[in-house]
Amino acid sequence: MALIALGQSDQTANKAKSSDALERQIDLKNIEFLTTASAFSRTLSAGSIPGGISRVIACGKEQVKHALNLKSLPVRQVLDAIVLADPEYRWQIKDGVVNLFPSSGWPALLNVRVAEFNVDASVSVYVAAGKLFQLPEAKRAIAELHLAHGYNRIQGGSSSAYLKSPVHCKDITLLEALNAIALAHGRAVWAYSEIRCNGRREFTVEFLVL
Repeated sequence: MALIALGQSDQTANKAKSSDALERQIDLKNIEFLTTASAFSRTLSAGSIPGGISRVIACGKEQVKHALNLKSLPVRQVLDAIVLADPEYRWQIKDGVVNLFPSSGWPALLNVRVAEFNVDASVSVYVAAGKLFQLPEAKRAIAELHLAHGYNRIQGGSSSAYLKSPVHCKDITLLEALNAIALAHGRAVWAYSEIRCNGRREFTVEFLVL
């Protein structure tokens, strides 16, 4: 059983806030040519909702593009419209974090379990993610899955990138740990991309919203 602790009061407040925010009405005017991931992250940013995106990208495959011209629509309705236009993706809210992921399922690396993951509130989301993917379980899985490291922006960051509460996790997946980082920040949206091209597979981790 997974154990995730952000500090009980912080965790409860953040989860409730995220769930309520799905009914918040947002405006997104005259935004065109957005990929599904970009449309999703823009929507969560407008609602100040923490989230995470998982995508698998094949070389040469055309990505669905979205145009957003919305006035006073609930976040939930916008998210439904995004995945309706691109059925290769689904979305869900779990433990206060909204995720976009392939309809075929999560990439194998994100399902890898780690025994323990701890970070203090004094670090940025980039440092936290960097520490996560340096855990022995993560490094072993990356090697076994024959994944190469792409460009991963998991270091540095401005003051807006710092966690608002610590994260203490036991027996959780990398997916759950990334979500815990986003929740501890309050409105961060992480993106895991797996690029598959000409027999090569590489992954990147970045934060689209802070």
